[in-house]
Amino acid sequence: MDLNGFLLRHDALFSAKKVTYDRYFREPFVLSKINNQKKVRYDQIRSSNPQSVEVCFLNFKMSLDMHETHDVKFFELSKQGELYEPDVTHLISNTLKKGMTFVDIGANNGYYSLLASKLIGSGKVYAFEPSTNGFTRLEQNIKLNKAKNIKAHKCALGATNGSGVLGLSNVEDGLNSMVTSASAPEKYEQVEIQRLDNAVTGKVDLIKIDTEGYEKEVLIGAMGVLDRNKDVKIVMEYNHDEIYAKDKDYDGAINILLGKGFTIREILGVDRIGTKPIRSHKDLSRMLINLYCYRA
Repeated sequence: MDLNGFLLRHDALFSAKKVTYDRYFREPFVLSKINNQKKVRYDQIRSSNPQSVEVCFLNFKMSLDMHETHDVKFFELSKQGELYEPDVTHLISNTLKKGMTFVDIGANNGYYSLLASKLIGSGKVYAFEPSTNGFTRLEQNIKLNKAKNIKAHKCALGATNGSGVLGLSNVEDGLNSMVTSASAPEKYEQVEIQRLDNAVTGKVDLIKIDTEGYEKEVLIGAMGVLDRNKDVKIVMEYNHDEIYAKDKDYDGAINILLGKGFTIREILGVDRIGTKPIRSHKDLSRMLINLYCYRA
């Protein structure tokens, strides 16, 4: 199945207030597996209390850990025929072309890496995930889709090569953070840290950053990549809550991007990019928002 053609089928999803599973996704989404054993319907899944469930998003599969809150979100979305973060999914889908290179920083279970893998064909995906749990699920999903164009790295990205402490959120692992105050952790994990400049030396077309407050450090370690790739675009989740601001530096990542000549705008919805350029966290309409960064 051609992904671009299938995305056209999602136009109704993007514009409708509510889309039912039966109306739009009966065939693609009815094929799931419980504990990798048999095909089932969604209404059979909850009662069986499975460890893992296999579902389809667009034209790739995902193995979901039903004891992990972040993965349960994906299961509920697939059940309703909805997409994860449809605004970002749509933007990435419209940006990536065959042969491009995508860098997924904070890859978690691999949703965006798998999406990119189908779009870029012979291109490359570099996926970075520091947590053991997240990386295990990332590797499972890469294997499930036989995605040979994804290279997965079990490490955080930061300003220097070395090691650091990852705070493991007691809410969901999508909130794990190198800024340990942000994740309100009960547990910690020692992780490797690499600079993006050392990990990726070729061309880069699109970078996705979701690092729960560690964006400034990621960008400091990516100066070479940003300098070499004048047309690179960045999609970055940004949260200026004080628990994410190291040393109260709310504008660290924004200032780095502005200094590198990027225009920064808010992603306000599907095909809705803010018209007002962002120059400070005070310009943001919400505390937590995804930003689209590009050079004019």
